Amino acid sequence: MNEEGQFKTILVEDTKGLLSLYEASYLSMEGENIIEMARDFATNYLMESLKKRMDQNVAEQVSHALEMPVHWRMERLEARWFVEVYHKKENMDPLLLELAKLDYNMVQATCLEELKQMSRWDKDIKLVKKMSFVRDRLVEGFFWAVGFTPNPQSGYCRKLSTKLSVLHTTMDDIYDVFGTLDELELFTDIVDRLDVVKMGINAIEQLPEYMQICFLALFNSMNELAYDILKQVYQIFQWANLCKAYLLEVKWYQRGYTPSLNEFLRNAWITNTGPVLIMHAYFCITTPIEEELDCLNQYPAIIYTPSLILQLVNDLATSPDEIKKGDHLKSIQCYMHESRSSEEDARNYIKDLIDLTWKKMNRDILRDRSFSKDFRRTSMNLARIAQCMYQHGDVFGIPHRETKDRILSLFFEPIPLS
Repeated sequence: MNEEGQFKTILVEDTKGLLSLYEASYLSMEGENIIEMARDFATNYLMESLKKRMDQNVAEQVSHALEMPVHWRMERLEARWFVEVYHKKENMDPLLLELAKLDYNMVQATCLEELKQMSRWDKDIKLVKKMSFVRDRLVEGFFWAVGFTPNPQSGYCRKLSTKLSVLHTTMDDIYDVFGTLDELELFTDIVDRLDVVKMGINAIEQLPEYMQICFLALFNSMNELAYDILKQVYQIFQWANLCKAYLLEVKWYQRGYTPSLNEFLRNAWITNTGPVLIMHAYFCITTPIEEELDCLNQYPAIIYTPSLILQLVNDLATSPDEIKKGDHLKSIQCYMHESRSSEEDARNYIKDLIDLTWKKMNRDILRDRSFSKDFRRTSMNLARIAQCMYQHGDVFGIPHRETKDRILSLFFEPIPLS
């Protein structure tokens, strides 16, 4: 920086260095003003560099970074993209490139086998077939699980996360689309009972048939992971909170009530199933410690901030038509109603809030040593897969071309070795 506190313009001559500065700035935390200035400086000059003649390979990297920084991206998709970019470099190492391709293809084969297993499971439980109003999002759920836990050895966690995604989609549709208020209150009450694992089979006789099907699927999935009573209690606590949050949204809608943004987010970060996914992942990838479980039960930053990002990027993916229709509350609507602002201003505010939450997460999770490195990485991956899934719209609401292409490249199309 010069004496006036501005970045020296001579730096713009080094595009690769500027790109590194840009990427590094996304690891910043709250209050790091110089890094914030560095991001603005690098962003402006990188955008200008694209208007000039430059190496095509470097231009591709710049465009990719400006679309979304690497710190926010899904690891497996980024791995494939980088292999393909590295292939074009003049000074690339052929042996290193071949090793990277083999590694990617081997992990892809592992994931494809897991997807086949999940497809068989989905056919066995027949949730979509038994409940015609439920969306079929098995493959999207597995895609999500791969982004959440990408390590090859995390197969069990991926399969469990896929099952949870299917169950979440089913329950979301029951609360949003099909259930009456009386039925939903009864369902929520049954799930909320801490002794539900013992008495649930008798309790569900009060429910309509479609809810019994959903509850039994949830019951069986919890039992699969429940090696001891301690784990059972913590699992049910998460699902009970999820159902309560769903029910509150239904009551808001039926009353025509629009909460403030903070009131909405206090509830919505739970309904997006982030806490359920992170808590279940904890049991899969680490040895449970009672002190850590008690901490997690209080929803610390390692659960809250990734889940909040998930909710905010989900809401940002909502189309203008959906906002006007107003069938379901989103943070954009709540901010517009509270501040009397335009939709454009509301979207910009949510974007700034996402950026701020990433900074908080960088501080609270990257620097925290209360939990294992694997668990902290998994927690941050929830935010990364959320950024990926909702980058081009709501993939669970309406699957789009970009996600289909990503699924093909991730599971079905190996990287050619020649």
